[in-house]
Amino acid sequence: MKIAQPGSKVKVHYVCKLENGEVVESTKDSKELIIGRGQALPGLDKGITGMQIGEKRLIKLNPEDAYGYYQKDLVSEVPKESLPQVKDPQKGQRFVLTTQAGKPVHAKLLEILPNSYIVDLNHPLAGQKLIFDVVLMEIVI
Repeated sequence: MKIAQPGSKVKVHYVCKLENGEVVESTKDSKELIIGRGQALPGLDKGITGMQIGEKRLIKLNPEDAYGYYQKDLVSEVPKESLPQVKDPQKGQRFVLTTQAGKPVHAKLLEILPNSYIVDLNHPLAGQKLIFDVVLMEIVI
């Protein structure tokens, strides 16, 4: 029987919850990924490794294996003109910035000042423990 290992292309179905039971993500059918290529959270990659087709597994991730810990230094004040993508700004609004390298970064508008914004660049799930209920549907390669 095939076993998922680093480099395997797999299809999984999962439901991701917070410790309080709130569902934060769920695949509708299945999600395809290659284990060990950074296409999934590091802890999820590890948790899927060793699974067989049809196997179900509960994978609990601490923040360091998911979106990291909340970092206060990722909250900063930026001039309004540096965020042209913020249309009709509202406190609490979430948006995605793109780094110079083209990588998306989640942001949340914390405060609106006369000439600037206070933004939080932490991922919305930073500092959270995540619980994945995973089923390995298929090992493609």
